Amino acid sequence: MVVTHRKINSKKIVSFPFEANKEMSFQDDFIVINKEHKTKVLSSRCTHLGCKIDKSKNDQLICPCHGSTFDLLGNATKGPAVRPLEEKQFEIDESNNTITIKV
Repeated sequence: MVVTHRKINSKKIVSFPFEANKEMSFQDDFIVINKEHKTKVLSSRCTHLGCKIDKSKNDQLICPCHGSTFDLLGNATKGPAVRPLEEKQFEIDESNNTITIKV
């Protein structure tokens, strides 16, 4: 029996309009946060069981499934999740007002 291993490059790129004036936006599987002239992109998937985070209140990102909360840096602030949200690499194209995220 011959076993062949292939490396699969699953990196993909997602682009959408960038709203620099909006403090927080939920886009597909991402949360884009613009605070104090700094932009951060986090995964919207809760680190507990992968539910999609799609709302915030009082600068806390809230998981709708089990109530985990995260601060705007992605750190878990209330369980059951204990790990931070994954931070994503991104580029902003100011000429086209788009943000491109590497998945």
